[in-house]
Amino acid sequence: MAKLDGAHRRIIQAKQTDSGACTDIEFRKIVATISVGSGLKELPNDTLNALLYSTYLEIFAARVNKHELQLAFTMNMTGQLDPKVEHYQLFSVEFMSSVLNNYLKKRQAANIEHNRMQIEKQHALPAPDITVSVLEQIITDCNEYHDTGVDTFLNGFPLATKLEYMDGLVEVDYSENNIEKLRNQAIGGLIAKLNNEKRFLTDERKAGALLAKTNQVVRMKTGKCITERDESEIQAEVRRLLLKQLFDKLPRFKFIKHVQDTIKLNQ
Repeated sequence: MAKLDGAHRRIIQAKQTDSGACTDIEFRKIVATISVGSGLKELPNDTLNALLYSTYLEIFAARVNKHELQLAFTMNMTGQLDPKVEHYQLFSVEFMSSVLNNYLKKRQAANIEHNRMQIEKQHALPAPDITVSVLEQIITDCNEYHDTGVDTFLNGFPLATKLEYMDGLVEVDYSENNIEKLRNQAIGGLIAKLNNEKRFLTDERKAGALLAKTNQVVRMKTGKCITERDESEIQAEVRRLLLKQLFDKLPRFKFIKHVQDTIKLNQ
């Protein structure tokens, strides 16, 4: 990774921290820091902060962890995103969304460059790195999904790792509309799963577990008081749905041939 330029190196490092989404308090601190650094005369009020955080959770949290969130705005301030987004003295949803979308475009370029360098590095190493193993698992997941309908994709590597490598192979639809649609599907699926689990908690000794699941269903339905654990489950489900969406969209055997060719370059 030493040959990556400074901006790309910082992006890959921030992405690989796997620090998860921001909590409400962490988000407000980052917004306040960026607001001061960007020269805003006033910080966002509580109402705007709540709207900003809600938008971040619904659209960007599954793709942008808290380290990347701060990095994206730092890069915008220092002119490392193209085009630079102006705030016009308001830390608005439009401002935040424009910066993060520009960052994701920059990150995609960093991913492509990083993957290319990993392939080049392979030719100088006596043994293959994790790349081959991840790609082979992606082929296994794809075949298993098409042959048996199994769509958990939990074997081998985390979903986030598989999507990272998929992003270097094909175009992953990280558009706001698609992520919002998948997030809604994820929440609906989790609610159905929780309600089904509640059916088996009729014993009085399991009253605590029943109450916990009931409260989680309420949070999921209303979107209020979402916990860090709730958000982690939602993001994991969004990633699973993204992978499933790719397997549904891509021609199976053409895609597998493409992955196999990539594996050969890494061996």
